[in-house]
Amino acid sequence: MKKLSAEGLAPGLSLAIIAIILLALAFGCSTTPAATPTATAIPSPIPTATPTPPSSPSIKPENASRVKESGRINVSGPLKLVWSLKGDSLAILGQTTVSLFDPNTLQRQVTFEGSARVLDFSSDGHTVAIQSGADQVELDNVTSGKAVTNIKLGVPSVQGLFSPDGAMLALTMQDEIAVTLWDVATGQQLRKLSGFRTAAPVYGIFFAPNGRSLIWRARATVQLMDIATGQLGPIFSHEDFVTALALSPDGKTLATVVPTMVDNQFVGSIKLWDTASGSGTATLTQDDRPAMSITFSNDGRLLAADSGTFIELWDMASHQRLQTLNALSSATDNIDWLAFSPDGAILASTATDGTVRLWRVSP
Repeated sequence: MKKLSAEGLAPGLSLAIIAIILLALAFGCSTTPAATPTATAIPSPIPTATPTPPSSPSIKPENASRVKESGRINVSGPLKLVWSLKGDSLAILGQTTVSLFDPNTLQRQVTFEGSARVLDFSSDGHTVAIQSGADQVELDNVTSGKAVTNIKLGVPSVQGLFSPDGAMLALTMQDEIAVTLWDVATGQQLRKLSGFRTAAPVYGIFFAPNGRSLIWRARATVQLMDIATGQLGPIFSHEDFVTALALSPDGKTLATVVPTMVDNQFVGSIKLWDTASGSGTATLTQDDRPAMSITFSNDGRLLAADSGTFIELWDMASHQRLQTLNALSSATDNIDWLAFSPDGAILASTATDGTVRLWRVSP
């Protein structure tokens, strides 16, 4: 991610929206002096709701109306969530910390602490990437706290992101619109991807769920790139700042969010695109603020999106909102990350009030 400018945002967009965007982008842009990390096992749980047995069904359109909060974890400054591939642990990322929790018992498994900036956590459940220097990234094992390998870029890096299977690490550079891909096991560079063209800063890169494509996001432009060939797909252009995006598991539908004025109030407009043709297929209007995080369920039939203090569940077949979950009690707080578990049975959310909430289908 690069620096965010409020220039170009619609005149009436509230300061709260801008503050949320700046907070989200700051997670990928700030720099902190490196320090030796530590890993601490903390056996005591800190749940504030009764844990739910691990036999919940997957969240689907047919049962979306029965989704309720099933557990809550209080942590300091949660910024991002990463599920392990097996779904047996949920990683909560902070600016310089990673905490692993059992999603069924809500017990804390491991806490990784240090003063170096956390870039990302792998779905393998144990590898964290930290910014150990301006041009150096260190991969550590969160259980042992020991360094696994070091990646020397030679130029300052901005964003780090693990591929969905945890095999690759993508790193962006400060002064070039390009991404280098690294083999996590060996620490060797695999390839360099470039060719995305934009006059605005690049605010982020994202992996497609299948790991075969890379998604570029500038201020109002989104474009997919095939990782194997480097070929770029259609350009998805918007009239305003793209606050969130997600790609369906089958790679056929791209969802993006932009602010839209409705009845003299800015709300979120979720746009659905056909990735093959680049054409829009539908627009879903949110009730409140534009989503900062959206995510498809594991089967692609549902889309979850935050909207102010609520979480909306949308049916992708009918384009109807099926459920609105009240996720926060204070209007001054915001939801900033959503993630479905690999089996689709749990939706996890983070918020600026320091809570991580788990949502499941109630009996």
